[in-house]
Amino acid sequence: MMLRKIRCNDCIVVLASALLWSLSYVLMNTNFIAMVMVSVFLITLTSLIVRKISMTALMIIMGSLFAAVISGLSGTMVNYNILIIFIILGLVFEVLAVAARGIIDEREWLTPLLSGISSAMLPLLFAVIMRDSIRYDMIELVNSLMFYFIIGLLGSLISYVAWYCIRGRRFILETEHKE
Repeated sequence: MMLRKIRCNDCIVVLASALLWSLSYVLMNTNFIAMVMVSVFLITLTSLIVRKISMTALMIIMGSLFAAVISGLSGTMVNYNILIIFIILGLVFEVLAVAARGIIDEREWLTPLLSGISSAMLPLLFAVIMRDSIRYDMIELVNSLMFYFIIGLLGSLISYVAWYCIRGRRFILETEHKE
């Protein structure tokens, strides 16, 4: 597996995605399902645009830091457990993407499945990290896994529609093909 250089355009895309994610976290703090869909949308779109190892995880980590700062400045309360869960979500997506890249050279068609699987991990992460405040029985856990898998697929497919609309733009072409 070849590592490619990180360029200025890649950093701009990751920074813009991180800022959008952090703003969505602060603005949609009460609507968790919309926040998950926006997160999956931005993770998938960043993965499609940048196509470099660890950039989506970096986007989520930076977005979590920005969300903590923005929440602190605006006076809203920060739920650090949810930020940790989203960081783990980005890392799970990245590990799955690296594993898929090792097996399949072209992973573009596999990204919605990776997004769905990483989103389905959310109820498991909640059960482990927030075990004192959230209790799941087995049926609720399976239903939550399926629900978040579908949310991840939907967010990823919406991201593909956006990708299809912007993939021919000059900035995107420069990001993809300039070595």
